[in-house]
Amino acid sequence: MSTLGKTPLIGRDAELDAVLRELDAGARLVTLLGPPGIGKTRLATAARERVAGRFSTRFCDLSSAATEQALCLAVASALDERSPSSLGLGVIADSVDAVSALLASQGPQLVVLDNFEQLSSCAAVIHHWLSQHRDLVFVVTSRERLAIDGEHVIELAPLSLPPPGAGQREQRASAAVQLFLTRAHQAGAPASDDLDSVVEIVRRLDGIPLAIELAAARTRLLPAAELARRLGRGEDVLGSARTGSGRYRTLSAAIAWSWSLLEPEEQLALAVCSVFRQSFDVEAAEALIGRAGVSAPLDRIAALRDKSLLSLDEAGRLALYQSIAEFADKRLEELGKRRTARLAHARYYARLAEELIAARLLRTAEPDPRAMGRVRLERDNLVAAFEHATSLDGEPTLRATLASALALLHLVPADQADKNLVAVLAEPLTTNQRAQALLARQSSLAALGRFDEALALAHQVIDTEDVDPGLRCFAYVYAGIQLRSDGDTERALGYHQRAEALLSSHDLPRLSAMNTACMGRLECDRSNLDAARELNRRATQLCDAMGDLWLSALGIANLAQLEQEMRSFVTADDLFERALRRLSDANEVHYEGIYATRRAGLYLEWKRPDAARESLVRAKRLLSRVNLPIQVAVVHAIAALAEAEAGDPDAARAELELSARHSQRGATGVLGQMLELLTHAVELRDPRIHAATVERRRQEYADLTTQDDARSRSVRRNLDTRFALRMLERALAAHAAAPRILVVGRAGAWFSLDGAARVDLRRRGSLRRMLDALVSAHAARPSPSLGGAALLGAGWPDERILAEAAATRVRVAVATLRKLGLRDVLLTHDDGYRLDPDLRVERG
Repeated sequence: MSTLGKTPLIGRDAELDAVLRELDAGARLVTLLGPPGIGKTRLATAARERVAGRFSTRFCDLSSAATEQALCLAVASALDERSPSSLGLGVIADSVDAVSALLASQGPQLVVLDNFEQLSSCAAVIHHWLSQHRDLVFVVTSRERLAIDGEHVIELAPLSLPPPGAGQREQRASAAVQLFLTRAHQAGAPASDDLDSVVEIVRRLDGIPLAIELAAARTRLLPAAELARRLGRGEDVLGSARTGSGRYRTLSAAIAWSWSLLEPEEQLALAVCSVFRQSFDVEAAEALIGRAGVSAPLDRIAALRDKSLLSLDEAGRLALYQSIAEFADKRLEELGKRRTARLAHARYYARLAEELIAARLLRTAEPDPRAMGRVRLERDNLVAAFEHATSLDGEPTLRATLASALALLHLVPADQADKNLVAVLAEPLTTNQRAQALLARQSSLAALGRFDEALALAHQVIDTEDVDPGLRCFAYVYAGIQLRSDGDTERALGYHQRAEALLSSHDLPRLSAMNTACMGRLECDRSNLDAARELNRRATQLCDAMGDLWLSALGIANLAQLEQEMRSFVTADDLFERALRRLSDANEVHYEGIYATRRAGLYLEWKRPDAARESLVRAKRLLSRVNLPIQVAVVHAIAALAEAEAGDPDAARAELELSARHSQRGATGVLGQMLELLTHAVELRDPRIHAATVERRRQEYADLTTQDDARSRSVRRNLDTRFALRMLERALAAHAAAPRILVVGRAGAWFSLDGAARVDLRRRGSLRRMLDALVSAHAARPSPSLGGAALLGAGWPDERILAEAAATRVRVAVATLRKLGLRDVLLTHDDGYRLDPDLRVERG
């Protein structure tokens, strides 16, 4: 009789409820399905205990049964505890009907048949017994379905794991963590609050209960941190810490038992699957298993899935639990197939890498959102493929292709990508393979802030005579992007102009559209508003015509930041929404994360903190999927400013520390300047700041906005740094001794902000009347926003014009008032405009 029910069932409430619902609904055969160690027996025991008042229950351990005769003997022994001789088991063991008669004599029964997987050929016996006895119920634990009529299958998944970045409360709420802590306490392990190490352990063990229990028992000897380190090195530290049948003394033994039940070709198929990293699709598995010489590979995959050795995730992708993968990898080596399987894996994913490189370098005729969608799904396999290729002799093309894809798609840290590419570029490659690798290394060096070296690599591509024209054009475009990132807008514009000239003689429409969007962004940076709007609109139209969601989103996002700078917040928000929707549809996680960050900045400047926080959460989630530490640093810096403005300096400081940690490498150029300015803005919001620091920051701000040195010009010639400069200005304004004052003449004839010289509006009737209307609205509390219709009526009271022309007229008039000096106090709010509620307005 099992004793598993004596320890509490943890993390299986939903599954237990599902079993009980099936039984309440009249199910007579419930199969608990899952891989070794997933907790099937414990769940079955708990269910048996819960229904003990409704049924006479029995527990039958089939771990030693492998034949129909052994099945009959085991069931008969469970039904009657008398000695075998008194039961006449010699007769019963030879007769399914004799056991059926014994079942009939017992009355209504619920029988747990534990470990049925090795008896799959005997499923018809269970069907026969159920057909003979209407009061009989079986709960079966198995790694394979019985596949008979009336079977209700409940497949067990691993225990829940904490989400990435979870705090201690969420960590403790995880079923896997709860199980580990409970079993460690029961094992007599010293108390510990090292939850991070516990989370690392349960993640490493895939949330499999048996593995977690074995690991928890080891904490009597090893602290959680040391156990996590050893598991990370691949050591077998679980040992035989569990009591029970010999087959369950270690997880490896449980897996070995499942392996022994497989046919030889199923064993080889499972071993081959160990070369995959994390999840993989059926097509990839079929290809690699077939190359290993296995017949009917799809059937073998189905068999392994049926036997619970391959799991299926929500996206329909296959996966091996880590413990099974490690076991299978050892068997692959014993079979002498490891090198062949790894080479096949590297070649398979190198073909995908080639598609991804072509998509990223805009060498495909049409955009393919599915290609970028596969990046996130296949990241781990692309990394593993490069590792496999690196471990093999020869194959320089494989290594070059995979290393270039890892760098261009930011799938590994930039310093690691650069190291990979340095090694690859030392090998013999074709001209175009070398050019691709140089462009990939150029991307990695730019991410590290090594702009001069990156530019030199671009010139190696540009100066190679027989290189593909598309690669040469891309080198020009990339060089322009990186010079802008380094704050040199004038040189950047020169490279984009040279790219434009070269593109005019080649049919590369997608690259041409990207170059146009880049030039549009440069004009935004240079504050050439009309040129910026025209170029970005042209880029968007070109991309829309091609159905290129990614590139059209870039032009729209540029316009969003431009409208934000003009304080047209509603328009900017709408443009950001359009851009982000396109980036999401294009599976461009990298850019979606960047522009979700910029949208958070918009909300912060707009004084909508809740919306800013929501956008920051989105940005953090997206950027956690790629290796872009400098962009993550920007997210945390903006989050720090949000916390500081909300009056929580401690939370702001914590976010700044995260920002500093991520910006340790690559915090140069305009993003480095942006981070510095945002850090100063956060610092100024701390109520404990010294007056001397405030004055120093005030002088630095004055220098940046008035001096003509290289650094000041760089800050003033970039949308991102100008945003940070505005947030610094706002933080400085919070230290002003008196509120800002706007004095307005009679009927809006003139105005003066903060004692500055008067701005005369007497000859600008529409502007004068609009300002007068805004001042009158400001007097109400709370002050309402004036929509476009209200301002049109105030500025042009006797005119009737079409709605589109009216909106344009009002927008231009508002922009003019801002240019005349009201930029910081004339706000866009909801669907209209108003003066800053904190502004003191006086009639002159």
